[in-house]
Amino acid sequence: MSTIELPAQLRLAALILGLIVALASCGAALKAPGFPRRRDLGAYLATGLVFAVLVLGAIPIVPAGQKLTLTELGLALGTGFGVLAGWLPTDEPRARPASGAIALAILSVAAGQVPDPVILSYAASAFLLGWSIAVLPGALGHDPALGQDLVGLGTSGALVAGAIWGGRTLPHLGLGTAWALGVGAAVLVAWAAALWIQERWALVIAPLLAAALILPVGVWTLQLKPWLLWPIGAGLLAVLLFGGTLRLSEALKPGSPWAAMALILVGGGLLLLMNRLFGMLGVSLSAIALIPLLTGQVVVQRLAIALLSVFSGRAILQVFLDRSYLHQVGVDLTHPYTSFGLLAALFLPLALATVHARPEAPPPPRALEALILALFPLATAYFIHIDPYAAYIAGLLVMTLVAGVLPVSQDRAAKLPNLLPPMLLSGAPLGLLTAAWLLHEINAPRNQRLAFFVIAMLVVAAYWLGATVRRPKAPSQA
Repeated sequence: MSTIELPAQLRLAALILGLIVALASCGAALKAPGFPRRRDLGAYLATGLVFAVLVLGAIPIVPAGQKLTLTELGLALGTGFGVLAGWLPTDEPRARPASGAIALAILSVAAGQVPDPVILSYAASAFLLGWSIAVLPGALGHDPALGQDLVGLGTSGALVAGAIWGGRTLPHLGLGTAWALGVGAAVLVAWAAALWIQERWALVIAPLLAAALILPVGVWTLQLKPWLLWPIGAGLLAVLLFGGTLRLSEALKPGSPWAAMALILVGGGLLLLMNRLFGMLGVSLSAIALIPLLTGQVVVQRLAIALLSVFSGRAILQVFLDRSYLHQVGVDLTHPYTSFGLLAALFLPLALATVHARPEAPPPPRALEALILALFPLATAYFIHIDPYAAYIAGLLVMTLVAGVLPVSQDRAAKLPNLLPPMLLSGAPLGLLTAAWLLHEINAPRNQRLAFFVIAMLVVAAYWLGATVRRPKAPSQA
C-alpha cells in the first residue's frame, strides 16, 4: 500500500489546528458548570497500574521504531484525556461534545504528522486503548455519574475507527482519513449547535445541520467516490428517525421499552447493511454519524453508547483479523479453543455483575480487577491460541448490544451495560497492537507458556484473596 507524503505546510497546519481545538475544548471543559467532577482515588490508582503495565509491556511486544514510539504516545494521550473527560459534569448535556472535540483534535494532529496508514493505526488504536483503561475502573466501581466517561469513549471509538479505515481504504494523500475526520468535525459542530439551539429537539436538529454541512462538501470533493456519502446519510437518517420516534414514544407512553428495542434492532440492521454494502469504512462513517444519539437521557444514552461501541469494535476487530490472517482461514466457533473465547466473553461480565450484586459486600480490589480484564484476551491468545481472541471480541460485541436494552437500576448489579463498552473498546485495539507479536509467539515453547500461566494464576489468586478477606466497614453510629 503506497502513500504520498503530505507537504510540510499542510502537516504543520494540521498540527496547529489540532492543538488549537484541543486547547479550546479543554478551556470549555474548565468553564463547564460542575467541573471538575470528584472521583475516588481507587479509580486513578487502577488506571495508573494498568497504564504502567501496558506501557512497559509494549516495549517487547510492539515493533520497535516509530510504531513503538507512537504506541507509547497514544497510550499516554488517551489515558490523560480520558481522565480529563471523566471530570466533565454528567448533568450538563452541552459539555458532552467537548470530549469528542478533544479526541478529534488529537487524531487530526496524528493524521497530519503520520501519513502512513499502518503506522497511524498503531497511534490511533493505542489512543483508544488508553481512553478505555481510563474509563474501565470507573465502570467497575459504583460511580453514578459514569455517563460522561462513556460518552467520550463512544465518540472516540467512532473517530478512531474512521481514521483507521479511512487510511486503509483510501490511502492516496490521506484522503480517506481526512474525509472521516472531516465528517467527525461536521457532526460534532452540528451536535454542539443543536444542543445550544434547542436541547429537547437536538436529536432532530443535529442530523439536519450535519447533512447541511457534509452534503455540499461531499458532492464537490468526492465526485470519484460518491458512495462515501451513503453510509453517512444512513447514519444521520437513523438519528433523525430515532429522535422523532423517541419524542413521540415519550409523549404517548413514557418509559416504554419499545423505542429501546427498536433502536437496538434497527441499529444492528444498519451495521449489517453497511458492512455488506460499503465495507468497514462504511461501518465507521455510520458510527460517526450516530454520535448525536448521545444527546438523550440515561436510557437513550446507554443505547447510543452500546451502538457506537459495537460499530467501532466491529471495525477494529476486522483490522485484527486482517493482520492475524484469520480473515483468510476463518474462525471456527465450534472448535474447543475458539469456543473458550466466546464463552469467556459471556461469563466474565456476568460473573463480575454477580460479584458486585450485593451492595453490603466489600468491593473487590479494583486495580487487579481492571488489570485482569484488560489483559485477559491477550493472555488467552498467548497461552491457548490466537483464534479465541477473535471469538472473545465477537462475544463482547453481542453482549454489548444485548446489554444496551437492560432496565436502568441504581444498584451495583446494573453496571453490566456500563462495563461492556470499555471491555470491548480495550480488547479490540489491544488485538490490533499485538497481532504481529501473537503470530510470532504462536509456537512458543511449552515451558514458557507454563511459566506465563503460573504468573497469571498468581494474579487471579491475589484478586480472589483480596475479594474474600476484605470485610465491609461497620456502619457508623450516629
